[in-house]
Amino acid sequence: MSEQYAGDPVWADDFTLQDDSVPATCAAVNPALEALGNRTAWLREYIATFNAFRTPVASLAALTAITTPTNGLARIVKKYGLYVFDTASVIPAFSPWVLAADDATTGRWVRAGLTLRQAEWRTMNPFGGMCTKVMVARSKGAAFASDARYYDGTNNQTWSDFSNGVQVFRIADAINGIASGLMWRLDEFLWHGATLSLVEARVQGGAGHASLPAFPMSVGVFRVPTFGGLGGLASLLSSGDFTDSPAATGPDYDAAHTIYLTPNQNHVIDKRTYSYFLQFWNEWGFNALPGASLIGVNLYQNNVFEGVYG
Repeated sequence: MSEQYAGDPVWADDFTLQDDSVPATCAAVNPALEALGNRTAWLREYIATFNAFRTPVASLAALTAITTPTNGLARIVKKYGLYVFDTASVIPAFSPWVLAADDATTGRWVRAGLTLRQAEWRTMNPFGGMCTKVMVARSKGAAFASDARYYDGTNNQTWSDFSNGVQVFRIADAINGIASGLMWRLDEFLWHGATLSLVEARVQGGAGHASLPAFPMSVGVFRVPTFGGLGGLASLLSSGDFTDSPAATGPDYDAAHTIYLTPNQNHVIDKRTYSYFLQFWNEWGFNALPGASLIGVNLYQNNVFEGVYG
């Protein structure tokens, strides 16, 4: 019985054409006709896909609204360029470079022309003797006082200097419980759109600690809205704003060692909206001694896109 055949969009490289020795039955003739119909269906689907690709999508919202995108699907978005869907990508969405599908299809729309480097580290060392803010408070944190200053070997600052190529606190308050610290802007060391995954601060206590100070050296990383606004400094740590020196004994504290800070919130870098700062706080309280030093800082960043301003 005759029937309509729409074709299966599968491309066959070749198919058999019967010669005169084969009786002209449906079983003999139909395979070749079906293969030809399949090629036609494949070409129709290919043309439709090509036309969809070359017709720009109106907006990023229209791009992410595409349902069940498949791996390698490409679309051009007006004013933004080419995007390709990668079903293996787990990069945190960050518009306009990396976008998630609205229907939660596994993967990401990734803007073409960007090269992803899974990790990069940048070193803040030396500091050049410059700090953004001097901080003096009875409890460390967002509160700070005084103006921006420079510290180098030529000035008369007595409580902190940069004369030996590292930032050194020359005094420590062991009696009144007054904390002192310095704050540096990190923006020039961070990649926009990257994830700040680890901060390593190389520190060293001043000589002579028989035991640990009541409040040891510590490091925190914060962000603040670039153009001000509500909220002030926001920590990149969800629990506690700072990470203390991990030294277990006085001699360990006096030797060069590393404070490891692992950001777990606010750490996808958005330099259009925020500025980022490192705070280094001096030791204070019982057994606090002068000479605490910040030697250098490594900033480890994941999902670094070349092509996005750094």
